[in-house]
Amino acid sequence: MMGDLDMTEHVRLELVRAKDNIAIADHLHKVATLNYEKNIAANATAKAYLDDEWANIGKWLKAFTQRLPDNLRTMKEVFGPVRDKATGEYLSAGFEIEARLAEQDDIRTILDDVVKMVEKFESTRHAVENVSLDIGKQAVKSVRAEIRNTFYQKVILNPRIRVYMPSISRQPLSLEKDMVSTGQGVAMTLLWVVKMADYVTEREMRRVTTNRAQQKHLHPTQFAIMDGAFSSLSNKGLIQDALDCIKRTRGRFQLIITGHDENYQNNFEYFPTLVEAREISGQFMYADSQTRRILQPSEVGSHYGSMGVMNLRVLPHQLNA
Repeated sequence: MMGDLDMTEHVRLELVRAKDNIAIADHLHKVATLNYEKNIAANATAKAYLDDEWANIGKWLKAFTQRLPDNLRTMKEVFGPVRDKATGEYLSAGFEIEARLAEQDDIRTILDDVVKMVEKFESTRHAVENVSLDIGKQAVKSVRAEIRNTFYQKVILNPRIRVYMPSISRQPLSLEKDMVSTGQGVAMTLLWVVKMADYVTEREMRRVTTNRAQQKHLHPTQFAIMDGAFSSLSNKGLIQDALDCIKRTRGRFQLIITGHDENYQNNFEYFPTLVEAREISGQFMYADSQTRRILQPSEVGSHYGSMGVMNLRVLPHQLNA
């Protein structure tokens, strides 16, 4: 029967020796009992930790559910184009977002379903990963997609987005796949990035009390990096539609765009600082920065002072002889 037991070779040999020496059997029993008690204690600690984590998740889900209506309302306000209150005329580019939320009780039920999905996945995760690492990664990807689909399709109902950019159309257009050219698509992406940064800042500002925000001068810093945006975006009207929204952002927002066009002409009205870098011998880089004008604190949402000219260079490291 010993061949059916999961034990080490050392324990197997000790059990054979125990037939002739009862003290060895007693020692093995004590060791096994001690290990069992340690495992029980470890499992109890793990269970207490998991129970505490699930309790925290429950609190977070409850708070998340309560914040959803305010967050959706804030998103609609921030993303939306500015309009004249009297005439309704569009004054700036933006996204008109239409959607409604499921009832609070329905949202809680949906979140409970999401928790069950995670629990079911975790119960089989190790078995899946033991089969193949790639299969494990695919399983994680699949469960994440299932959670997203379950949540967004059941919580956010009848969503619709229309984009207004004067350089593309004088009327808002329904956001659809392949609706515009590459350059126009980049401009829309740039506009969305700016709006998203502003939304995150506004959401956090509204999350705390007004007095506290004023007392601590709470201005969250947001930044975004886009690689090669102007390689496909050359129309000045498109650029203006997207970047004019930066002027209305609340807090400190930095937009960093990398370019690869040697003939690029910088617009210092939108990008007051230009950093040019040149590769040296395939190992080092020379960088020079120029700022066209002094920025006032109000322009960057900061109360610490103005920003002046900054120059920087990366020099090759010289080894001592």
